[in-house]
Amino acid sequence: DAHEFFRQFVYLRQALAAKPDYPAALLQMGEISLSNENYIQARAFVTRYMDSAPPNPLALWLGYRVEVAMKNFAAADDYAVELLK
Repeated sequence: DAHEFFRQFVYLRQALAAKPDYPAALLQMGEISLSNENYIQARAFVTRYMDSAPPNPLALWLGYRVEVAMKNFAAADDYAVELLK
């Protein structure tokens, strides 16, 4: 429900305030941003994740979906290549 969603959002924001490079929170915030069609913010969370942790399939998949949503197909292809390695 909306209350639970808001509670989780606040928790993730607090986690990132305490530790700005917390990988799990960065990915979750990226997913939330993507689902809210806030693609620039979603891309920023993916970028921050990639700067703070080794790429993994979840992060690469999120990056791919963000770039497709933004119609940046060259960047999406780069994520796809990494996913298929």
